[in-house]
Amino acid sequence: MVDGERHWDRQRCAQRFGLRLPVWYRGAGDLDWHAGTTENISCSGVMIRAAGQRAVPGASVVFVIPLPSSRSKSAGCLRGRCRVVRNASPYRGRGEYAFAVVVTRYRLDRLAHPPKVVTLLATSV
Repeated sequence: MVDGERHWDRQRCAQRFGLRLPVWYRGAGDLDWHAGTTENISCSGVMIRAAGQRAVPGASVVFVIPLPSSRSKSAGCLRGRCRVVRNASPYRGRGEYAFAVVVTRYRLDRLAHPPKVVTLLATSV
């Protein structure tokens, strides 16, 4: 096993949190955004469920995940870039697939008011 494989094994073993949040993503350089839902999130990556074609392993993806607000904290969003590492089995009869990404760069934006999706997606990551 080479060092990169050991690093990948540690990432895959990171604790996952079963958070079902909306996510918008697109291939780096693409214009069209796609909607999906997070299946789980860890410190190193995200499993995304979405309709349509399977993701291409190795592809670079830009994502936006709006975060829920609480009474004491304002709404925010997680924006970043990631790389597709694998596809999961399709969801039978639903036309949906899941794919795993490793996050390569991100930022957390805290917003005073819940963002409008169009405005959020129009800004670069």
